[in-house]
Amino acid sequence: MIYFDYASTSFVESEVLESYSKFLKDNFANADSLHHLGVISSNYLSKAREQVASFFGVGEDEVIFTSGASESNNLALKGVAFKYASRGKKIITTRLEHSSVSKTLEQLEQHFGYIIEYVDVDENGKVDLKQLERLIDNQTILVSICAIVSETGHRLNVEQVGEFLKKYPKVFFHVDATQLIGKYQINIGNIDLLSFSAHKFYSLKGVGALIKKHNVDLIPLICGGEQEDGLRGGTSNVPSIMMMSKSLRLAYENMKKREKYVASLYDYLYEKLSLINGVTINSSKEGSCYILNFSVLDYRNEVLLNEFSKKEIYLSSKSACSSKDKGLSKIVNYLYKDERRAMSSLRVSFSYRNTKEEIDIFVQELMDIMKRIKRVK
Repeated sequence: MIYFDYASTSFVESEVLESYSKFLKDNFANADSLHHLGVISSNYLSKAREQVASFFGVGEDEVIFTSGASESNNLALKGVAFKYASRGKKIITTRLEHSSVSKTLEQLEQHFGYIIEYVDVDENGKVDLKQLERLIDNQTILVSICAIVSETGHRLNVEQVGEFLKKYPKVFFHVDATQLIGKYQINIGNIDLLSFSAHKFYSLKGVGALIKKHNVDLIPLICGGEQEDGLRGGTSNVPSIMMMSKSLRLAYENMKKREKYVASLYDYLYEKLSLINGVTINSSKEGSCYILNFSVLDYRNEVLLNEFSKKEIYLSSKSACSSKDKGLSKIVNYLYKDERRAMSSLRVSFSYRNTKEEIDIFVQELMDIMKRIKRVK
């Protein structure tokens, strides 16, 4: 079995899995209970919050634990939209966002009367700052831009955008950093809200966080108890939160070593694909080395994926949250204005466990598939 779908989700590190099993057995009490076991759980929750805050250089009260990036994105976008509706109802984003951002903004537009504007991004992931300046007016309350595009790996210049937005103190800046956290460093000094999910960096599913700076207030989406400073009701998932903080520590400790190794895999596959007639690379060399998107022209991506699956080689064509929207990749089509390219795009996403030998097998299978199945005319 060859797994090339780490941008969708990852395995759980063995060290984390062992710790989780032990922790779950010994620490199951509700962190809001007043008895001794509840206090122990509460202390663990505080410890995890302190550790996560330290990685981002923020206060502990600026870390909001959630069920993952989709919830974090919804809380950031709707939380700001509803809190500051009296100030304005314009939000600016890009055409490259994950569906948990794009569909949330569509909902705000269709059902709540918000105005959604789109700033252009070039083929290298650079946001057009001059256009962004033209789009911002006194009705603008939020700019939301992803750090790394989940389909193609383009790395957007979010730190530069954050610096640019300093001249607009009433416009908040949200970054969906789901594909970045645990893989690259980021300076969030000029970012007001930042979302991420633990299962992207070799941890458990169902847990993530929203970094929310003191200068921004939110209307909560989930009401109930006073968990997460009143912004996210519900019993705290202490074991998973503890494991997320552990996985984050491991990711930061090994970040440079893993990035160097994965970059060598990226370059190796990039060169091999470049030699195949009919294959076009959609990723940028300036982007994330963890994601390589390419098109096999005139072959439908779902057909190719099915052929690879028969050989137990697993990759994808889109973000997992958009995979049921068959056919054309809106992101590839936006970047290159080429439906032929967008209908045949595939995404390989790496971890430090992948090898060049796996890439050799994958490339050979790709060439075999191209020989044995018919092209789409």
